Amino acid sequence: MIAKKVAFLVVGCWLFSTSLSAAVIPPTAGPHTVSFSADQLTVKDSGTGYSAVVQVESRLTVGVLIGEPVFTCVASWKLLSVYAGDDGFDAGLTGSSQGSFSVTKLPASVLNDIVLYDVDIAYPLAPGLAIKNNRLMLCDAGIMKTAGSNKPSFNFPSSPSWSELFWNDISDRYEEPQRAKELYVDMLSAYEERSSEKSGFFSWMSSPADKWPASVQSASINLWAVKSWLRKSVRESAERAQREAEAFEKKKTTLVDRNGKAGDDAFDSFMTAVYQKDKAKRTFAELDQKKATKPDNAAADREKMIASLPNSTCADSESLARINGDWEAGGKMQKALGACAGQSFTAEFVATEECGGEYEHHGLGFGGPTISYFCGWSKHYFADRNGRQLTPAVYSLTTGFSDDGFAAVLKGDIDFDHSGWIRSTGDWQVINRHFDVVKSLDSTRYYVVHQSFRGNRLIFLDRDTNKYGALDGRFNVVIPAKYDSLDRFDAKLGTAKACNKTSRGKSECAQIDMRGKPTTAFR
Repeated sequence: MIAKKVAFLVVGCWLFSTSLSAAVIPPTAGPHTVSFSADQLTVKDSGTGYSAVVQVESRLTVGVLIGEPVFTCVASWKLLSVYAGDDGFDAGLTGSSQGSFSVTKLPASVLNDIVLYDVDIAYPLAPGLAIKNNRLMLCDAGIMKTAGSNKPSFNFPSSPSWSELFWNDISDRYEEPQRAKELYVDMLSAYEERSSEKSGFFSWMSSPADKWPASVQSASINLWAVKSWLRKSVRESAERAQREAEAFEKKKTTLVDRNGKAGDDAFDSFMTAVYQKDKAKRTFAELDQKKATKPDNAAADREKMIASLPNSTCADSESLARINGDWEAGGKMQKALGACAGQSFTAEFVATEECGGEYEHHGLGFGGPTISYFCGWSKHYFADRNGRQLTPAVYSLTTGFSDDGFAAVLKGDIDFDHSGWIRSTGDWQVINRHFDVVKSLDSTRYYVVHQSFRGNRLIFLDRDTNKYGALDGRFNVVIPAKYDSLDRFDAKLGTAKACNKTSRGKSECAQIDMRGKPTTAFR
């Protein structure tokens, strides 16, 4: 399956309950919500070697905002059983020949510490249709609640570009934008027809007729709490047996009476005590010999995961967080975007007097070699129109904000290569209008020409090929790097001059549009 993609939500007006017609993406549509039935799967925890059988139910909300796809999924899950380990030792501790045990044995505190995460769900193009590998719509279900909770996961709306909407497992690539639009129009129509009319409580016991199948493509789980509890329980049981055996020994029970006749009950109790004491000693030795190392994913914390969940919408995280909590959250959040979507956003990039990094300059004076120091760059912060500081002064460069409300920023030292290009020791980070980092740019390969956006396009250089291309306002590559030179776009005409050198060393140039399509012939 593909690597996760961070989705970005464009800004603009948001109208609702817009019907669809023909294979044309309307400016706005939806939101439409459909419930999906439980999908059962086995998830292995690589950190502990344990596995769990789980069921996942979900809801998907789909819509369109300013001609772009918008969707949100929320889910809940049940823990059915746990299998303890592959090496046989922990499996033997369960007392089951299969090495598994029912979750009813687990204390509530242990259940609360089991975290299911990175749940990727594939949804059909229409409720009730089979999910085909040649057209998968994937959605990350967000931060899951505890097992068995009737509350859905915590999530934010997503809006990938059309070129990253439907994954094709067969061709191992995304569907082309035009094909993705055609599929999404059909999907919206089907979801509008089957959209859930229910509100409020979402029950696991509701009729399957009210739900449709989805497929969990991948998930991760943290079962350290179970492993830790199992070993602790076994040790405590052994300690209890050892104490009982030692207490029996202290009683000095008479095993043979005056006539030399052995007392069967007393003798049996004595031998049982000896066996239990020896068994406890072996258990302690095995537990000490095969100590369990706490894996890195054992530190998973739901509150921290929620706090770090990227929000790439125009609404602030706190406002969306207040909406999270019920099964209608997807539709509610998408509707809430209407309050901020039409608002423009600007922020000034203000330099301070504080130097961000000094550079050495080696020269030659009358007295010999000299070394002087100068400030290479100042620390900057973002401010509003009134000059009020909005961020700490930690930035060195920025592209400025696009029409979609995103900007790339650089923290760290700036250096120049032999050609005079600015290069950096850090990565460009994409931030939203709330200054939250939502994405990292591959600055080792792509050099962002740090000029302001024009026509909502930003020129970049591919260091591997030394060719130029363009990014859109959400920092997706919309024009691949294939030109020897590429001018900035004319905001009014929506075109730019692109040139390539011929085999004879001459340049052939043409005007290209915002998607990279030539509007004039190369000559």
